[in-house]
Amino acid sequence: MKKIILYSGGADSRLMLHRALGLFDREDIVLLHVDYGQKMPELEACVKIAPKERVMLRVVKTVMPPNPLTGDAPKNTSPNVSDAWVPGRNAVLLAIAAAWSEHYKADEIWVGFDKDDQALFPDCSRNFANNMMRAMNLARDPALCPLKITTPLLWTSKDDVIEALCSHEIPPDEYVSGYPNTEVEGA
Repeated sequence: MKKIILYSGGADSRLMLHRALGLFDREDIVLLHVDYGQKMPELEACVKIAPKERVMLRVVKTVMPPNPLTGDAPKNTSPNVSDAWVPGRNAVLLAIAAAWSEHYKADEIWVGFDKDDQALFPDCSRNFANNMMRAMNLARDPALCPLKITTPLLWTSKDDVIEALCSHEIPPDEYVSGYPNTEVEGA
């Protein structure tokens, strides 16, 4: 069965892909990038890494409400979420991935929620992923096997993500990083 990796082009996604390549055959991995007009050069990172790693890339364009990541809304000022909060983003991304999972006959979606994201975004928790998984399976063809959402970085900090990428000798030019202090010596 195929595995869909929600692939932003960032450091979390790059580490997930590295881990997936150690577990699955390349032809069973589909990188799914959802382009909703982000200002960072994420799509370019995806287009670069897919052929290098010899995995399939599917790019889906969609529209999100005005938000800080597309540059058409001010940063969020709520004290309860990150200033980069995009309301409903992970629900939309997971729903798109679930729809494509039937096309690819995938049984699993990998998403890069990490330890630090859980404190900043209400839709980056295991509880959110479990509830989305239940909803997606209600909307799935019953003849297919249940769909699983995997969060392989859920207990990994952003610093640990960067450290793991460095330890696996994955250069910073293979991902886009919004993380602070990610200069790698010699890069």
